[in-house]
Amino acid sequence: MTLASDAGPGSWLAVTHAMRIVRESQGLNDLTVHDLRRTVRTRMAELRIPKEINARVLNSETQNQNRSMISKGPPDL
Repeated sequence: MTLASDAGPGSWLAVTHAMRIVRESQGLNDLTVHDLRRTVRTRMAELRIPKEINARVLNSETQNQNRSMISKGPPDL
């Protein structure tokens, strides 16, 4: 069994583990990692952070000329 601490601070396993702790301690049972990603993306846009930086922070990539975002992470757990 791999523990969240074995995976590194920025890994999906660590983020999922942290989200589980927040959900349980705050009673936010419906909160997902995807909710966090959407919130970060929205706040970065409000701060006028360039889309390319936003994509790097969220581990996304731009695709085609319309620069649509594609998530590279696993599905929410």
